[in-house]
Amino acid sequence: ATGGRDKCVRLSCLQSSSSIFNVGDASSFSPDVRSMEVGYHSGVVTGIGFRMKHPHIVSSGADGIINVWECTRAVKTIVEEDDEEEYGVTKGRRRSGIQLGDACYRRFNHQGGVTSLSLSKANDNILASSSISGGVALWDIRNGRDGSCSSKFNLGYPIDSISLSHHGGKLACGSSNGSFLCIYDLRGTEIIWKRRLNSLGLAWSP
Repeated sequence: ATGGRDKCVRLSCLQSSSSIFNVGDASSFSPDVRSMEVGYHSGVVTGIGFRMKHPHIVSSGADGIINVWECTRAVKTIVEEDDEEEYGVTKGRRRSGIQLGDACYRRFNHQGGVTSLSLSKANDNILASSSISGGVALWDIRNGRDGSCSSKFNLGYPIDSISLSHHGGKLACGSSNGSFLCIYDLRGTEIIWKRRLNSLGLAWSP
């Protein structure tokens, strides 16, 4: 799944060709990629993720919106197109897809341009988002179509990246503007570790 400056969230399927993975030679890139538009934001797409146990793509945007997209039909159509390919030629390729209204399963308003999102690996229903205003929010995807956040706090500086720990109890937050990296304890609702580090990206060790 991809998203970018064109504000579009896409689902793509790459063919099982070994040449796709030979990134050292640009001429080896396979053109056999199925791509479908899942939906749109009204601003740049800033984050993309998959739910672990559900056929959903989660995306965040500079428009302050977090969308949970239903991608079952998109996946089905892509697989059907792949099955029709024979000897490198696709027979009767269809361009069917899902419409924006049908695809949006849940929608959340962060109230500020979203800079990053992170989905919990411990609980498939929980995701976190951050904003340029310094706000960080936790959301429960089960909370209706326009659910409210289950927890929210503000770190005072624009947050560039966030990452939920694998067990889901801690949230790492990085800021290049504030030049810090901190770890927030979600159970105790407090910062338990902070260092001066210019951080645009971060990840927990598995």
